[in-house]
Amino acid sequence: MAEPSLEIPELRARAVADGMPRWLAEVLAKHGLEPHDGWPPAHHRLTERDLPFEEDEDDMLHTTQVRVVQELCAGLEMRYEARDDVLIAQELLVYFDGERPSRASARRVSPDLLVAFGMGKPRARASFTVWEEGRAPDFVLEILSEATWKRDVGEKVGLYEAMGVREYFLFDPHGRAEPRLQGWAYRDLSGGTARHPRRTRRRLPSVPLPAGMRGIHSEALGLTLCHTAPWPDVDYGLPGAGKVRWFDPATGRLLETYPEAQSRMLETHAEAQRRLLEEARAAKERLRAAETRARAATERADALAAELAKLEAQSRD
Repeated sequence: MAEPSLEIPELRARAVADGMPRWLAEVLAKHGLEPHDGWPPAHHRLTERDLPFEEDEDDMLHTTQVRVVQELCAGLEMRYEARDDVLIAQELLVYFDGERPSRASARRVSPDLLVAFGMGKPRARASFTVWEEGRAPDFVLEILSEATWKRDVGEKVGLYEAMGVREYFLFDPHGRAEPRLQGWAYRDLSGGTARHPRRTRRRLPSVPLPAGMRGIHSEALGLTLCHTAPWPDVDYGLPGAGKVRWFDPATGRLLETYPEAQSRMLETHAEAQRRLLEEARAAKERLRAAETRARAATERADALAAELAKLEAQSRD
């Protein structure tokens, strides 16, 4: 490749000035190429190393989103902690088109929560690159915010379908979307290609659950994402928000959150300590009783020995 006529900062500045997305400008500058409509060549295929790690301000999680995502992520991490082939990630950049990137789209998305099975040996990740993994995430969840809610309920429904995601769920703690909890399942159809698959989508129904909850079942996870009634002590500080939790149909119970699991472990530890203390007390009582019996036996033996000595002395006389 010929030496670039401009330094990388100048290339980047020119690309951005031309209205190009910043991520694509970074790639152009990295390859020492000046921006023009013929770049990249048709044979060029981006790899994860070409893709800069950069977050858009609109995609960054806000306080409410952080709380919701962390609680849901924690439940999944505890559920799958014995498996090393499950990727559970928060706000991980997903690149989903490795062919000629478009100037009009960054060709990436950053789901608030994603789950992918069969991922092999765990490793640190800066991103999830669909064409390198050979598949899309199995499950994606978006928590709606003021900045993203229109895209979450509109464009992303089709975007995740085209990407190859199995299921897409969303939750709106602010109440802009109705209902607040929604989900879609996607299925491949025959006649498509790897590059342009044919898929169909199905709106997942809300089903009643115990304690007045309702939820949407995820076949990918084998769990139901449920929406609790909006009580002040369980919502996210937003009127009527309620709360979202994982419900396990196999057990008929909600998955534990980290605080609940920690509380349970502390109670279990305290109960174990109580049992050990009671067992120690009982053992001490048994030892004390055994010592009392031993002393009594010793006293009886001494008395018998004295009586025997007395009888022997009398017989000699």
